[in-house]
Amino acid sequence: MEILLGPFHPYLEDALIEKVREHKKPDPFSPLLILVPSNSLRRRLKLLLVRERGLDLLDLHLLTFHQLSLRIFEDAYGTNTLELRDDLFFEEVLKRLIRTGQREGEGYSGLEEKAGGCMALWQTLRDLKDGMVDPLRALEAVREGYFGGEKTDRIASLFSLFHAFRSYCKERELWDYADLGVAVMGQASESEFLRHFKHVFFYGFYDLTQVQTDFFHLLARERPSTLFFPLFRTTPKHPAWEFSRRFYERHVTGLAHNEAGIRELASEPEKKPVRNPLPSLFRDEPGEGTNLFPADFRCEIFTCFGARDELLTAAKEILRLNAEDGIEFREMGVVARTLEPYVGWIQEVFSEHRIPAAIFAEEPLFKFPLAKAAWLLAEQPLKDYLRSSFIDLVSSPFFDARPYCPPGAAPRADLWDYLTRRLGITSGFEEWQRLERHSIKDRVVEPRENGDEGTVAFGGSADQLRILWQIYKTIHHDLSVLPSEGSWSQYAEAWKALLRKYLGIADQDGNPPPEAERTGAAISSLLDRLSGLDAVEPNIDLRRFLETFHHWLEHSSIPVSESDIEGVSVLDAMTARGIPFRALFILGMNEGLFPRTIREDAFLRDRDRRVLEADLGYKVSEKVAAFDEEKLLFALLVGASRERLYCLYQRADDNGRALTPSWYLSELRQALSRADPPVRVPETPIPRAVVEKRQVQPYNRMEALPPEELAIQWELDSLDPSALLEFFSPSATLYRRGRRAMKALEEPGGDVTEFDGYLGPLSDFNDRLYRYGVSPTSLERYAQCPFQFFAVSFLGLGRLERPEEIETPEASAMGRLCHSILRSVFEKLAENGYFTGKKESVNVGAVVEQAAEETFTRYELENPPGYPLVWEVLRETLIDLLKEVVARDLAELSSSGYRPESFETELENYLPWEKPKNLKGLLLHGRMDRIDFQPQERKYRVVDYKLKTTAAASAVDNNLVLAAARGQRLQPPFYVLLAKRFAAGAGERGPAASVEASFYYVAPRWKEGPLVIRTFSDSAWEGDVGARLKQTLSFLVEGITNGRFVIQPGEHCRLCEVSEVCRKNHLPTRWRAEKDPVSQAHKNLKGIKLSHEQVERELPARRRTKA
Repeated sequence: MEILLGPFHPYLEDALIEKVREHKKPDPFSPLLILVPSNSLRRRLKLLLVRERGLDLLDLHLLTFHQLSLRIFEDAYGTNTLELRDDLFFEEVLKRLIRTGQREGEGYSGLEEKAGGCMALWQTLRDLKDGMVDPLRALEAVREGYFGGEKTDRIASLFSLFHAFRSYCKERELWDYADLGVAVMGQASESEFLRHFKHVFFYGFYDLTQVQTDFFHLLARERPSTLFFPLFRTTPKHPAWEFSRRFYERHVTGLAHNEAGIRELASEPEKKPVRNPLPSLFRDEPGEGTNLFPADFRCEIFTCFGARDELLTAAKEILRLNAEDGIEFREMGVVARTLEPYVGWIQEVFSEHRIPAAIFAEEPLFKFPLAKAAWLLAEQPLKDYLRSSFIDLVSSPFFDARPYCPPGAAPRADLWDYLTRRLGITSGFEEWQRLERHSIKDRVVEPRENGDEGTVAFGGSADQLRILWQIYKTIHHDLSVLPSEGSWSQYAEAWKALLRKYLGIADQDGNPPPEAERTGAAISSLLDRLSGLDAVEPNIDLRRFLETFHHWLEHSSIPVSESDIEGVSVLDAMTARGIPFRALFILGMNEGLFPRTIREDAFLRDRDRRVLEADLGYKVSEKVAAFDEEKLLFALLVGASRERLYCLYQRADDNGRALTPSWYLSELRQALSRADPPVRVPETPIPRAVVEKRQVQPYNRMEALPPEELAIQWELDSLDPSALLEFFSPSATLYRRGRRAMKALEEPGGDVTEFDGYLGPLSDFNDRLYRYGVSPTSLERYAQCPFQFFAVSFLGLGRLERPEEIETPEASAMGRLCHSILRSVFEKLAENGYFTGKKESVNVGAVVEQAAEETFTRYELENPPGYPLVWEVLRETLIDLLKEVVARDLAELSSSGYRPESFETELENYLPWEKPKNLKGLLLHGRMDRIDFQPQERKYRVVDYKLKTTAAASAVDNNLVLAAARGQRLQPPFYVLLAKRFAAGAGERGPAASVEASFYYVAPRWKEGPLVIRTFSDSAWEGDVGARLKQTLSFLVEGITNGRFVIQPGEHCRLCEVSEVCRKNHLPTRWRAEKDPVSQAHKNLKGIKLSHEQVERELPARRRTKA
């Protein structure tokens, strides 16, 4: 064998061309074989030989070691369809060995349940397998003390497991790439394909596994060969090339017939001096050899914020190099140690900048919507049809709901989500049956608060519920008929049919949708690979299959794009080995990325690896050796850049966390400073803000900006980009409207506008207001915050909770439960004659318990109760509380002479006054929990229960008259007016002497609790207080009818249900609202004061509390 040593560029490339010409010159048909370590290097040599050097290559084969192995296998066995298993498959093999409790796996029990545990163990066993370690020999070495005399159980357990694993795979003919290499070594000498070649060239590898090394040695003995080995030898030894040198001295040196058969290309005197790969790199002192650079060579460092900024900077500089320096896209490369941090941005950034790119990277399969939809379907039986998961599935763009729709109806996934939330569905067939029960008529959405603007019926909601119920029934049936146990292949075929039915994923010979073709093919292939697990475990349950399917989906990947595109090459550092560029961008030059963080193997320590290699002769490299490989990779990249080298690092990530630059950058600066001529390395910080970015290169080239960025720059320069957006963007109209809105919003000194909520009179809304009336709750909301009123009562906005995430019923739900139980209790007492002389025959405690149980049962049928234990405690607590509340309530009824007359009464009445004018003819409506009547004095009382969980009463709770004057508690004065209408309807009793409204606070934590009564008398509508109430009411109605819905920030913002859409934290908006005189007058409502005498006069029973 002839051995040629030197850097890739230009030495090994020139030498390869020279050798190919030498062998082709006497016979152009001379068969030659070039073996390379990777597909990317294979592609590079094709371009070098044909495009750059113009060679006519008849009968020249360019193959990787794996491709050659497959050809030899085909020669020997007549087929190349050998099924080679992947890492995920062998991870399952390991899980099987450990899970079945075999003696060899006892030391790893429980590892199969830990995330990533068996995959890490498989990586260790793969190192042993690639090193062709004989486990029995290794165990003998353990007994002989090679691995230390004490505490060898760990290493012995590993070798025993490896022996069991190897035997298990051999018995079942489970092969991987290493097994293929071993299999063909015995057939290489008989291979007709291999004997066909007159000469074999080995090009570009500097490290091989033991299997590959033995194969390489075999081929070198079988055929005349030349090795092109990347190594730059110096004295003293060059630290950047230590990794390559070590492999060369251990596994290559002896293959040359003599020293004359070894050529060091970089040291040959007849060679024209060219740039050497930085003899000073990673050295404290200059090394031997020339360090020449072209006069126009440039190196620059960019420091950025986040991974996307790195790619943006590279893209803009690529455009500049192409436009100004004439460097073609295919002559540039973008490289990172790993592309994982960038893979989500690569296509987007290069597409935006119209840069063609050949991307040698893979992205996770699970990031694609179709893969997520496939898993959503698979997880339904695992999660018992969890509402959010099921809605996500049927909302997927790949889910075809049309077959379940009646003629003329279209699926509405938005309504499905909303309605299932309002129905309180969490999971399980019984809860999903609510769809059927509520699909008889259009769904009526109950008000959020008692007395709000009434109920709302969604047109067509019944149809949508029927569609969703049909979908659910069909999916539930199809998944329910799957066998509880079966083989991997049975389940795989069943799921392929289900995915085809529901998501359109077809087999490769089918017709999947174009946008899902790659993803669908990958999922189908994954299921085919899962079928192969029949050889490992013939029978499994459905849960095991689905969990494995999910695990494989999460850890599978597919290529980002075609890699044969003519454009900028985007690669990781390993793939980029041996590929030259006129301009090269190295991303991710941060500590922990390049060089990467290197850790010892948790299962096979470096000291044990050292014994395997040094004492037993197996090539199982130490993990610490990877430090040298990192240096070599960086040196190869530096040597690959002919004219321009750019290094980019993040000084902070996307979250603002400071990051450390790689120490390789300081080594590069030092080495370039010793070059001839010295190369200066400027560092350009790229600002984070868009405004500041345009001041630095390459962001200052307007012609290199995508339309969206150019529009932003024009906007910042006070230029109108509308014409640009008309041409390039479909949202030009939206932009113009948004620009007008932003101009108004960012003006701190102007008047309030429509963007602040000053909309002016809304005729349709005002007509509806006077036709259907107002409730006290809606007016209270307007008094509290006009914007909140607009968002809730006008737009119908509100925070949607996920029922499946409810841990315990919220406060409003507990309040509704209290109301329902108390209503039921008093209705039952009335039915049993409690208030008509049969008091002694009624067990009040039993009535409370019965009413509570019935209410809880109804609640559970339609609402998620949360955690069972917490729910049970709440039930018991509420029953005990309401027993005491009812006892006090009955005692008060007995002492005052009142008796319940009506429950949950809906009433409406027109305001009786001529002035103020805007109140004339205004209809009031409300629902009262209970109306009591006192026959002796012909008095009526409205009772409204309020559950309070605070520790003490607030001023608003105690002083209902003052709260009403401020617009904070309008239910009592409204209920008084409505109760008068109720009294007028009971004509046989004569006119009511008086009417009052009482809040019955169910307040277990108040000092006076658990039942505290506060009363509002009908006399409050008279005199000065009455005038004040009318003024407040008129002001609120005027604000609504004039369309004034400006924000009113305050303490209530903490509990606001539309805070997400409020601009209270936007300072210009807040300043305008504070300066607006009407908004100021609105705010002053909360400062209204009444004299002590007025309050006492209007509240004769203000402090009445019944024990």
